[in-house]
Amino acid sequence: MMLNLNEKVSLRLNNLKNVIKESFNSTSSSKDTMHKIAQALQLFGRQGVHEILVEILKNSDTLESIAKNSYLHQNGFYKIILLDEESYTLRLHIWLNGIDVKETLHDHRWYLASAIINGSLKSEIWENSVSDNTKSYDEYMYIGKEQQPLYLGKAKVTYVNTVTRVAGECYTLDPNVLHRIVSSDDVMSATLMCRSALVKNSSRNIIVNDKVPNVIPTYLSTTELEEVLRRYLELSKTETDKIIQENAQ
Repeated sequence: MMLNLNEKVSLRLNNLKNVIKESFNSTSSSKDTMHKIAQALQLFGRQGVHEILVEILKNSDTLESIAKNSYLHQNGFYKIILLDEESYTLRLHIWLNGIDVKETLHDHRWYLASAIINGSLKSEIWENSVSDNTKSYDEYMYIGKEQQPLYLGKAKVTYVNTVTRVAGECYTLDPNVLHRIVSSDDVMSATLMCRSALVKNSSRNIIVNDKVPNVIPTYLSTTELEEVLRRYLELSKTETDKIIQENAQ
C-alpha cells in the first residue's frame, strides 16, 4: 500500500518505517525489538498521526485504498490499516465515542507494539488456571478474519490485574498474553499500533463476557472512512487545545 504524502510528512513516516524495518532485521530479542518500535511510535505521536491523516484526506486514491482494508471491529474500535508490509502492519485504532465495551478475552498470533495517541486504554490481564475452583469459559480458535472461529470447548482462566495507560505512553505485548480492553473514560481514545508477522497460526478467543466472536468484517466505504478520520481529527484537536490551555494556566 502506497501513501501519497507531501515531502515533509513522507520523510517523517519514512523515518518511522526505517526504525521498524531495522528493528525487525536486528538480532535483538523479540521483546527488545518491539520495545524499540513502541518507543518510535511514541515519538511519532499525535502530531505525526495528524499529519498523515490530513494528507490521506487530500488524496481520494489513497483514501479508497485504505478503506478497502479498514473496518469497524466487533470490539468497538475502527481498525485503520495505514501500512501493510511483509514483516509488519501499522494500524490506527480509534474508539470515537470512548471505550464502552468489554472485549472477548484473547491472545494474538504476533508480537505487538503500541502507543496511546489519545485518551486512555484499560486492559485486563488473565492467565490459565488448573485450580478446581476456577470458572470455565467457552474457548474458540481464531485463524483469520476470513472465517468464523472454531469452538474448542471449555478453558479455565483467571483474572490477574488491570493496567491503565494514557496518551503519551507506549507498551508491548507478547503473543501468548491473554488480555482484553475494557470500558474506560467516555472520551475518544486512539492508539498507533505495529504488529509483527505471524509467529503462530491461531490465537485464542475466550468468552468471558457472553459475546460470541463474529470476526468477518464489513469494510468501510471511502465516504465512511473519510467521515471517521475527519471526526477523529476534530476531536483530537479539541483534546490537544484543552491540554495546551490547561498547561498555560
